[in-house]
Amino acid sequence: MKVARIWLGWFVVIVQLVQVEATVLEDLEVVADRLETEILESRSVASERLREHVETQNDDGSWDDIDHDDRSRMHWIPRAHLSPSRVEHRRQKR
Repeated sequence: MKVARIWLGWFVVIVQLVQVEATVLEDLEVVADRLETEILESRSVASERLREHVETQNDDGSWDDIDHDDRSRMHWIPRAHLSPSRVEHRRQKR
């Protein structure tokens, strides 16, 4: 009788562990799905911004509104084409 109770106790523990594991796996699946969605959406936005940025380039890869001959060591002017406001400005010019 005592052995049967021990086995029954272990069986209950194992069943509970399996249920907990299933719940954890379901939670992890939800988290993974959310991360995948977030990553795909961010890639889509980044791709759109990149496409818009490239469309404003000249054939030689330069932009008309950037001084590409600037040789300053500090506050290098060509880096301005990376600023969000500059991209928005080019988008509005089209």
